[in-house]
Amino acid sequence: MQVPRDSAPKPSKSRTERERPASKRADGAHRGPDPLPAGVERRVREALAEHVRRCPYLPPSLAQTLSVDALSLRLPSRATSTPTTTPSAGDGAINGAKPQTTRQALTVLHKAIYGLCGDLCELLTRRHDLPPELADGIALHGRERALTVAMSEADPKAEVERLVAGLAAEDVLTPTLLLRSLSLGLLSFFALAMAHLSKTDRPEAKRLIFESGSEGFQSLYERSDLPPDLFRAFRAAMDVVRNLGPESARDWRREYTNRIIARLVNEYDHVCPEDLEHVLCTLWYGLRSKPALP
Repeated sequence: MQVPRDSAPKPSKSRTERERPASKRADGAHRGPDPLPAGVERRVREALAEHVRRCPYLPPSLAQTLSVDALSLRLPSRATSTPTTTPSAGDGAINGAKPQTTRQALTVLHKAIYGLCGDLCELLTRRHDLPPELADGIALHGRERALTVAMSEADPKAEVERLVAGLAAEDVLTPTLLLRSLSLGLLSFFALAMAHLSKTDRPEAKRLIFESGSEGFQSLYERSDLPPDLFRAFRAAMDVVRNLGPESARDWRREYTNRIIARLVNEYDHVCPEDLEHVLCTLWYGLRSKPALP
């Protein structure tokens, strides 16, 4: 599959160049069969399956096979940990349904999601001889999709603060995770992550993001060491969020995400108006070389 010429600029010297391989466990933990929080395996499998189905760089037959394998490949036996809090409704904006899930500490879910996603992607890579660049992309987008589902189900704000600190410690506050969170209305996470990356105190970061217009946000973005080539994407998403108003995060709708997708399509000639997964994948590979196919 050919990628349009303007979709593969030279990678900018930014956080993107320093991202560790996404197919490796971000926390560097031992790969033993640690207990999993309830529901996390389903979440990770569904996130990976959905991503590969939507990835524009995979041939349809391979995408379908990878999707089936992501849902069915057998993993090492793991116990399931006891739920720690009360049941809550799931995320409708991402999956279009509201299954019953159990709230867990986001820091616990983050570790479990990233570890399990790494395990699954290693199995997929060995089974289908996936090249490293493609395997890394699948793992990165799969784990970040699963994590944003978990974030949409979480409370309170303190949990998000601990999550940002944990992700920052592992150097996995990636551009795609931030753009995904912004596009899904996870505005508290986005603001805290931008504050951390830019080394700006939280009230000032929030002001620059939501109250000072494009110039204020640009100054914050430039201090955040995020890829210059993606600034247009973040600016377009922020324009939509500002027009919706600060209360939009409390009742985020699929329609709002679709508005952001439409703006991103207008900003980038090589982005197609399929869905958020397709758009993020295209933008991520646009910062890199075209992925080789097996």
